Amino acid sequence: MKTLVLPFTLMLLATSLAAQTAASSQSAASPASAMVTLDIAAEREQVERARQQALVDFATQEAACYARFAVSDCLVQARKLRRVQMDDLHRKDVLLNDAQRRQNAQAAMEKIAQKTSQQAQEKLAEQRAQAQREQQERQDRVQQKAQDAAKTQSQAAQAKKTKAEKPPKTSNQRSPAELSEEAKRYQDKQLEAAKRRAEVEKANKAHVGPKPLPLPKPP
Repeated sequence: MKTLVLPFTLMLLATSLAAQTAASSQSAASPASAMVTLDIAAEREQVERARQQALVDFATQEAACYARFAVSDCLVQARKLRRVQMDDLHRKDVLLNDAQRRQNAQAAMEKIAQKTSQQAQEKLAEQRAQAQREQQERQDRVQQKAQDAAKTQSQAAQAKKTKAEKPPKTSNQRSPAELSEEAKRYQDKQLEAAKRRAEVEKANKAHVGPKPLPLPKPP
C-alpha cells in the first residue's frame, strides 16, 4: 500500500536535511564548498499528492468499513491509519519549512558574500588606479621641472650670446634719456673748462712779470 512508503520518505527527507545542514556548516568554513540543494517545490508537491492520496484511501476504507459487520472497529483502525499518515505528512511539512529557511539563509549569505567580494575588488581596483594616477602626476611634475630648467638655461645662454654679439649703440639708436644725460655731461665739462680758463686768466693778470701760463685747451 502507498501509505507504507511515507515513513521511508520521511527518513530520506530527514537524511537529506541533515546532509544539507552539514554542507551549510562546511560552506561557512569554506566558501568554495558545494551546497546540497533540496528541491523544496518538488518535495511540497509530493507531500500534497500523498495527503490527497491518504484522504482518498481513508474514504475508500471508510466505505468498506460500513460494508462489514464490525463497523466501529474498522473505522477506528482506518482513522488511526489516517492520523498516522497526516502526522507523518505534517512532520515532512515542518522539515520542508526548515529546509526552505536554511536555503533562503544560505542564498542570502552567498549574495552578501558575493556583493562584499565585488565591492572589495572594486575598491582594490580604484586604489590601484589612484596609485597609478599619483605616480603619473609625480613623473609629469619631475619632467616639467626638468623642461623648465632646460628652458631657463637656454634662455640665459641665448641672452648672453645676444648681448655679446650686440653692437654698441650709435647716437641714432640712443634713447632720449641717454642723449639728455650725455648732453648734460658735455655741458658740465664745458662749464668746468670755462671756470678753469677764467681762473688762469685772473692769475695771469695778477702776475705781470713771468710768462703767462697757457690757457687750457677747450675740450
